Amino acid sequence: MSRILKCLPAWLFLLCFAPSSPVFSCPVCFGNPNSSMVHGARAGVIFLGGMIYLLLMGMVSVALYWMMRARKLAALEESSNQQQHGKSLPIA
Repeated sequence: MSRILKCLPAWLFLLCFAPSSPVFSCPVCFGNPNSSMVHGARAGVIFLGGMIYLLLMGMVSVALYWMMRARKLAALEESSNQQQHGKSLPIA
């Protein structure tokens, strides 16, 4: 077991920095750039990018909604505390 652990960094280095060959490329990469496979791959990348964008924008909108809701609740609590202590509310 210790022999495997001693050789592991060397294998990882060779795996990461070994020169690649065309054998490892996908069939889409060395095919016709106007083929339907390439168009489908591009459409898939655009679709997945759009889905990620929509997900992130949804998360931002929920965070903004919570922030506005917290401010409204804090203002409501402050106004109710002022009314309980007999202070008048400022007229806006």
